Amino acid sequence: MQRPRSYPFFDVSQKGNSDMGTKSIIADLLEIPTRFYESSCNESLYSLLKATGYFETYNDISVTDIQNFIIHRPELINEWKRLSENKRTHQGWFFKQVGSSEFVVGRLGADRLIKQAIHFEDIVQAASLYIKNEIEEIRETSTKV
Repeated sequence: MQRPRSYPFFDVSQKGNSDMGTKSIIADLLEIPTRFYESSCNESLYSLLKATGYFETYNDISVTDIQNFIIHRPELINEWKRLSENKRTHQGWFFKQVGSSEFVVGRLGADRLIKQAIHFEDIVQAASLYIKNEIEEIRETSTKV
């Protein structure tokens, strides 16, 4: 019998420590949903993420690092929200707006029940946490295959 995997729940208080190579990777990974939805894209989220170099540097990229980038590209937040809303699975990380100025990042289990959830008033913090958890789940799932 296989033990259920636990996924790290990255904290928004993690310190940022991006160097120039890491900054380039963050910039590329933030564009993943945009590339994924391009009509000419025939690649999976996994292959798009792998192409950024994230798999080799995941320990060097924190929620704060992502936040420091996405604050300058707020239009990408809606792309990540769209990615969350369009998932074709009933488990994993989600990012949604509830009300006019509240956002939730959480994780649905295989039983479709919410396993974790954090409410935010700041969309940038919410998006950054969602992005880190989502890309980590993609990375960790790929190493199990």
